[in-house]
Amino acid sequence: MFDHTLASQPIPGVTPELFYRAANIYLQKPHVVNRKLFGASTLATFRVRRSDPVDVDEFVDRLRERLSEIENGMREICDDLRLDVELLPDGLDLNGFSGEGFEGRYLVLKRLLPRNLNVFKPLEVSAIVEPELQRITFRCLQDEENNLTPKFSFAVQLVEETLSIKCKSCPTPDEKSSIWLKEVLFRRLLKWIDNLIQKTDQKGEQISLGLINDLEEYNRLYGELKTKYGTEMVRIWPESTDPRKFVYEDVAIATYLLLLWKQEREESGSDALQSFVDLGCGNGLLVYILTSEGHPGVGIDLRKRKIWDCFPGNVTLRVESIDPSGNALFPDTDWIIGNHSDELSPWIPVIAARSAFRCRYFLLPCCAFEFDGTKFQRQNSSVSQYGDFLRYAKEISAVCGFETAMD
Repeated sequence: MFDHTLASQPIPGVTPELFYRAANIYLQKPHVVNRKLFGASTLATFRVRRSDPVDVDEFVDRLRERLSEIENGMREICDDLRLDVELLPDGLDLNGFSGEGFEGRYLVLKRLLPRNLNVFKPLEVSAIVEPELQRITFRCLQDEENNLTPKFSFAVQLVEETLSIKCKSCPTPDEKSSIWLKEVLFRRLLKWIDNLIQKTDQKGEQISLGLINDLEEYNRLYGELKTKYGTEMVRIWPESTDPRKFVYEDVAIATYLLLLWKQEREESGSDALQSFVDLGCGNGLLVYILTSEGHPGVGIDLRKRKIWDCFPGNVTLRVESIDPSGNALFPDTDWIIGNHSDELSPWIPVIAARSAFRCRYFLLPCCAFEFDGTKFQRQNSSVSQYGDFLRYAKEISAVCGFETAMD
């Protein structure tokens, strides 16, 4: 099927488990190697138990015509082709996967989400995992021209400790996509595998935005908030810092919290918008966006910023010093936010736990500190200082009685 090798290199010490773990990064997070992408959502995952490659290809061809009705279309097509196919509602995670003892194939349908929706449209692709061949085939499912992914099918394969990327020689693959596969994707796969070999006890990759149920909704809302708040804030930014870095980062954080809180309301059956306190709020932009979107809240910091005067009167920002070991409690607040809260970071779960039984917190640390304000000293030399601080913060959270989710 794939008779043209675009790139190939031996990797001493690689195992099927490490190959699949590296491939899983690209499968789940294609945006890390493709800057045109914001991310990818999974439309459906199938387990094809007993079939030959021709059957699977025909299955994909038939599904292309019915992407809007994946489940119903899949069942009818399976009946026509007499395929033994199972829909996997929890998707496919290749971390820890070796392929041993499995006969058949996995089929994953993904939607690539462009970073700029004004230029590109979302694009459907498929990935077929073939354990017997230690191969994953990627295929674009739309015929129209696109610049988000190679239009031709290509396969990533491991054979006897040699990694390769292959495609069909006919029709001739376009040169630009071929270069991208060789110079970008292949090199990144080599790097990931090498890192995994050097650190074989590394756990599975943390999925970005893993707590957000709908990546497409995140992408859409981020674009809306960026236009609604970001453009104007960048234009009038009075601080000496780079506005694009701070403005669009806070727009992304606001998008994340708004969707996380929306999911929380749906799960609890409540219509009341969550209240918040942002401790160490800095420029106050996050408070401004969350307040403007209807969430009652306040931002507190040691000093006022120039940008505060640009916000409307309904945005509450206060200059206060916070004694976390004293009476800094917020009993009527749903969420405590620590966004780059520096010395307050280890105290955020403590303050939330002491404020109210149902108070939750969101912590996005930057610099790592101890409770006494001194710089955090890494305890585990096998991880970065930031990674070790996250472990430390999670331990604090557990002691405070929280069930902690990381993203």
